[in-house]
Amino acid sequence: MHKDWRKLLDRRNLELWNYLLKQYKIHLKKSSEQNYITRYTNDTVTICINEDNIHPAPFTHELLHIYLKVKKILIASDFINKIEQYPQLYFLFSNSLKNHIGNCMEHSKILPIFIKLDFKREDFVSDYDEIIMDEEQMEKLELDFLKDNIYSRQAIDVYIGKFFSIKSNSNEQYDYQTYLNAFEKLEPSLFKILNIFWTNWSQFDIENADGYENFLDVFLKNLNKWMQQETVI
Repeated sequence: MHKDWRKLLDRRNLELWNYLLKQYKIHLKKSSEQNYITRYTNDTVTICINEDNIHPAPFTHELLHIYLKVKKILIASDFINKIEQYPQLYFLFSNSLKNHIGNCMEHSKILPIFIKLDFKREDFVSDYDEIIMDEEQMEKLELDFLKDNIYSRQAIDVYIGKFFSIKSNSNEQYDYQTYLNAFEKLEPSLFKILNIFWTNWSQFDIENADGYENFLDVFLKNLNKWMQQETVI
């Protein structure tokens, strides 16, 4: 490890680091972007380090994503792969939305571990203080969402993306319940499908997992059924 990068490890994450080293070959390299990125190739993991932010918190964030892989929690990739079985859903979900949902689901599981390791909640993500939804965005969504019984694909993309962002929000200073209520009023059936899935995922224990495949399959089937009943352009 580069001598300056040794600052990435301290008493809080050293045990986790050593545990992961027993499972994967982990390489560290300089990131070409202003953030940390983790890439997987078979049994090798590469963590790209943002040298403008040499700190244990973002490094540990990436380690915890790897920890999920060790626990066989592959929800992000499984979600993307299973969508390909449904042509209409493949049309509905942009690549950025699919990646965003997977990231939100993983964040909801690694945040409690991050805090348990004695890291501060506000250091979990770089956009911690960013507001997810405001009244202006909500008004625009309501205007664009449904016209002449035709749903806007772009507006649904925003709807679903914001839903998962709010549900996985790490900043407890912001209360988005008003917007969730507005989402439910805007499209009750779609909201119910998303909310049931999120409830199942929230109750899923990564340490004593029976598997998430069943409720993931039910979620996608229900979403596909909703798509078949509606016109989305």
